[in-house]
Amino acid sequence: MRAAREETPPSPPSSSLIPSVKQFLHSIVDKFKFMPTYKFEIGQTVLLNPSLGVPGGACIVKRKLPEREGEFEYRVKSANEPHERVVRESDLSDVP
Repeated sequence: MRAAREETPPSPPSSSLIPSVKQFLHSIVDKFKFMPTYKFEIGQTVLLNPSLGVPGGACIVKRKLPEREGEFEYRVKSANEPHERVVRESDLSDVP
């Protein structure tokens, strides 16, 4: 018959590892605290600022698009045009 081997419990992590793990976890939490958020919601009426070749006016937010070059983009639809446009958040403002 074989003799049963005694298993030793795992040793606790070294004390030098704990501060680096804590620091790593804090850095993750800090990133989520300061994540940018969208200013406008789907279905919201917003004002499109006029620019070169783009008439301004009231539009409805149809879709939120990912961040591009540090700024969120939206797909919007104006009642005055048959098509939708992709615009940057800085090109939009709240309806008063």
